[in-house]
Amino acid sequence: MSVHALQFRSCALKIDETLILCDVHLGYEKSLQRVQLPLFQFEDIIAQLQEVLRNDHFKRIIINGDLKDEFSRISNQEWRHVTQFLELCKEHCDDIIVIKGNHDTLLNPIIRKFKITFVDTYQFDDVFVCHGDKKIPLPDECKVVIIGHEHPAITLREGVRTEKYKCFLVGNYEGKQLIVLPAFYSAHQGSDITSAKRLSPFLPKNLDSFEVFVVGDTVYPFGKVKNIPQ
Repeated sequence: MSVHALQFRSCALKIDETLILCDVHLGYEKSLQRVQLPLFQFEDIIAQLQEVLRNDHFKRIIINGDLKDEFSRISNQEWRHVTQFLELCKEHCDDIIVIKGNHDTLLNPIIRKFKITFVDTYQFDDVFVCHGDKKIPLPDECKVVIIGHEHPAITLREGVRTEKYKCFLVGNYEGKQLIVLPAFYSAHQGSDITSAKRLSPFLPKNLDSFEVFVVGDTVYPFGKVKNIPQ
């Protein structure tokens, strides 16, 4: 499978009858409120999800880690938001698979309510999906590896003006195609791949050979990291 067989939908990835997204971080606005930053609107995430789902029905929707933000508890707000998010997903698929991310320490009550699959990794066909926060052995038979966790973004410059955009990264890891998804939540744009320290052990320090696909009003191919003006 190559990148040409994939369809980017905003910050989500469609492969055949499967939709994959990651790093939703529901409840993140509560942490913003604690440090007196402007509140992030949950309605924006729901609107983005509706745009991605369109009128399609998927065989499965995979949420690849960090569905919620809080480590230590499930707030009332998180419960409401996660419930609403999963209910909308459920209307558009046969199965929901939630992959455990490093923030997903207390999801079991919500998972039980929806009777959905909650796993550390998931594989379908030759595609292997894991959150990407820790290095794990890969199945020999997989050809494509999909991770989140990194929150990749790219800063574009024009004169003195700079603007950061979320992006997909496509490259290679241990002889397999590696696809890094941007964060689905929109409270901030992510970590600049040209300057920020790597979060995922799946990514090399030098990303020059990786292809960049920038998320704007659509998803734009931007070529290799090494060719993007700094």
